[in-house]
Amino acid sequence: MRKKRSKREHITDAGMREDIVPMNEAVHTTRKNAIGRWLRAHWIIVVAACSLLFSVFGFMLGSTIRSPQDVAASQQEPEPSLITATVTQTELVDGVDVHGTIQPEHIVELTGQGQDGAGSGQTSSGNQTHDSASSTGTSQETISSSLVVTSLPVAVGDSVGNGTVVAEISGRPLFVFHGTIPAYRDIKPDDQGPDIAQLQRALVDMGLLKEKQITSVFDSATRNVVDTLYASHGYRAERTDDGDDSALRQARAAVRAARRQLQQAQTAATCTNHDSSKGSESETDDTSCTIGDGGVISVQDATQDLVDAQDALSLLERRTGIMMPIGEISFIPSSQATVSELPVPVGANASGTVVSLSTSGTVYRASVDSAVAATIKQGMTVTFDASAMQNCSVSNISDARAASGTSTMVTVSCDRGMDAIPSNTTVDATIIRRASNGKVLTVPLSAVSKAPDGTTTVIVRKKGDRLLRIPVTTGLNANGRIEIAGTDGSSIRAGTTVVVGGKS
Repeated sequence: MRKKRSKREHITDAGMREDIVPMNEAVHTTRKNAIGRWLRAHWIIVVAACSLLFSVFGFMLGSTIRSPQDVAASQQEPEPSLITATVTQTELVDGVDVHGTIQPEHIVELTGQGQDGAGSGQTSSGNQTHDSASSTGTSQETISSSLVVTSLPVAVGDSVGNGTVVAEISGRPLFVFHGTIPAYRDIKPDDQGPDIAQLQRALVDMGLLKEKQITSVFDSATRNVVDTLYASHGYRAERTDDGDDSALRQARAAVRAARRQLQQAQTAATCTNHDSSKGSESETDDTSCTIGDGGVISVQDATQDLVDAQDALSLLERRTGIMMPIGEISFIPSSQATVSELPVPVGANASGTVVSLSTSGTVYRASVDSAVAATIKQGMTVTFDASAMQNCSVSNISDARAASGTSTMVTVSCDRGMDAIPSNTTVDATIIRRASNGKVLTVPLSAVSKAPDGTTTVIVRKKGDRLLRIPVTTGLNANGRIEIAGTDGSSIRAGTTVVVGGKS
């Protein structure tokens, strides 16, 4: 049961509530008093911070507001100052940087297209047309045939010399010999010419012929050697008659018949000479001969028939025998070569290049703009990034049409080191057009001035920024620098400061 409070107690509680201050109002009052005490204790810091803030604001405002005098002054050019450079002592080189590749000096491409069987019994490449009769008339049947690579006795990197068989095309060999005249015809018995002489020279180098047997004629001695060469490689040499001697037999029979006819004319003839003035008969050299069957023939005619038959037989014998078809022989301009590529595999059609040979060593070739190439001469020294190549120089300069315009092909040869680099390797090189004689004094081109009278000078900065103009002689210039020498021999040396621009 709750106890009732007395009236007095209620009055006391009410009085207490009137004296209590609200909590939030008390906290606010406390903070306000604390801030006031801090400001009174640190008023110097507050004043300094405000001053700094106003100073920064004033500086920023002042930098954006400029007087007309300031604007005019800012637009004036600054007072020029000296631009200087140092005299250096170095080797000066005027060179052309080029980008090229290592290549064989000569590439000989051998094809199988020459083996068309002209006079050799080979099947010709291309189309052959045959006629076949039928009850309705004559029709043409076209059979396509092509030469095939049946063997490759050599491999890439192999050495090739006189008498080497480099390929077999449709069962027939392709020989290589040293010679500068390209093969252009079938070589047949009794043929003559410089191409025959170079074939004989190659056979002499192989030890198959003697020096005195070089006759420029494809005679019996040369044919016998060629026959032996074919047999040594397992082939039968081609013949002009392809083994058919019927023409020779007919020619020999004609000689025998002419000889018998002459004998009959000489033994069976009764020769008379009628002398109409004397009415008598006498024998003379100019006679008519009566043959047994009553025919009359001149002994001279019979003799001429025999001579003609013998000449025909002799010519046929000389022109019949061992031959070398054009498709079985190739001449290369070097006695030794290396197989560089075999682009056609065995079993494929022998179209295009069958064997590529590289001869006469290795060279470096680079395509150079024609305007620059006009300043390059044969014999100029060439340096490479690859230090293995030594004693290199420009060996040939020839015009060539590049895809982007006119250019010049520059060929470089080295005494040593280049053969060790694989073909088609890309290499950077520098062609030295001119070079100083050892180390010389050089300055930038802008440091040298030329007077109307032709005198050249440089301005030297001495101690205390004192400037002195000194006459000099100039030499080679390259890469933005020029060779100089003081006329007095001692005014300029390495490390001297020269003026190249600015206030002077």
